Amino acid sequence: MNDFKIFELIDIVSTQFSACGLADREMVYVPDAEGNPMTVNLRRRGEWEFQMTPFPFAGSRFDCPVMARRVRKQVFRSHAEFWAAWYAAPQVVLPYFCSA
Repeated sequence: MNDFKIFELIDIVSTQFSACGLADREMVYVPDAEGNPMTVNLRRRGEWEFQMTPFPFAGSRFDCPVMARRVRKQVFRSHAEFWAAWYAAPQVVLPYFCSA
């Protein structure tokens, strides 16, 4: 269950990145090293960096880049038009990382 909760933490962070960047938030029931639940606070520190307190990973930095496509913001007439724009857009790496 501890591994699942850590995976869930990583999944939520990466999903939030690709959806809308990072907003400050709290995540509850994240296991500490002994498996006890704790609350992790996420605070944005820059365009690509956020701080996690307490820091649940080894070391003081955790790189979590996200592959993305940048599609022009517009109203698409159909799903097909959107998907055509999506696949025509080049893939980019958004170099997110978290720090202690």
